[in-house]
Amino acid sequence: PAPAWRGLWVFLRKTFPVTFRESFPWFAAAVGIFMTGFTYGFAVSITDETFIPLVVPLHLIQKVEAGKVWFDSILGIQPLASSRIMTNNITVSFLAFALGMTFGVGTTYLMAFNGLLLGTIAGLCHTHGLDVPFWSFVLPHGVIELTAIFIAGAGGLLLATALIVPGDLTRRDALVARAKQAGRLVLGCVPLLIVAGIIEGFFSPSPVPPALKFTAAGCLLLLLISYLFLSRPRSSP
Repeated sequence: PAPAWRGLWVFLRKTFPVTFRESFPWFAAAVGIFMTGFTYGFAVSITDETFIPLVVPLHLIQKVEAGKVWFDSILGIQPLASSRIMTNNITVSFLAFALGMTFGVGTTYLMAFNGLLLGTIAGLCHTHGLDVPFWSFVLPHGVIELTAIFIAGAGGLLLATALIVPGDLTRRDALVARAKQAGRLVLGCVPLLIVAGIIEGFFSPSPVPPALKFTAAGCLLLLLISYLFLSRPRSSP
C-alpha cells in the first residue's frame, strides 16, 4: 500500500539519519572498540606468526602464504555469495544489537573480535605483499558494511547504558526508551547491508583495476557521510 511505502521513505530519508546523529557518541564508542581490536590484531600478526592461526582459518592462511587471494572464489557464484553475505551481515548486526542486553559485554566482544579478525588478516596480507589486493577488495563494500555494523553496535551500547546508567528513570523505563532508539538504528542498517552485500558479491572481487576500486570506495564513503551527517529532511508544507 502507498502509505506503507511512504512511511519507509520517511524513515530512510528522515528518521534513520536523525537517530544516527542523536546516537553518535555510542557509534564512536563502537568504532573505538573495533579499532582497538584491529590495531592489536595487525600489530601482533606482523610480529608473531604463531598468533595468526588462533584467529584466521588455516585454508585462508595457506592461500595468502602462496601469494594468492581467497576472495576470487566468489566470482562465478555472485548471486549466491551476495545473498549469503547479506544474510550473515544482517545476522551479525542484529546480534550486536541484541547483545546489548548482556550489559554491553556481548556487543563489546563482537565489535572487538571483528576488529581483531580484520586486523589479523590485514597483517597477514601485509607481510606477504598483498596489501593492494586485500584493501581493494575490502574497502568498496567495507565503507558501508563496517559503518552499518558500527551503527548496530551503537544500538547494543544504547541498551547497555540504559541498564547500567538509567539516570532518573527506572531501568525498565530507561530500557524501553533506549530500545526504541536502538531499534531504529538497527533497522536502518538493513538496506545499507543489502547494498554492501551486492557490492561485495559482484564488484569487490571483480578483476577491476585497484585504482578504480579505491575511487569507488571513496565516492561511496562521501555519499554515506552526506546521507548520515549532512542530509536535512524537508519541512512539511
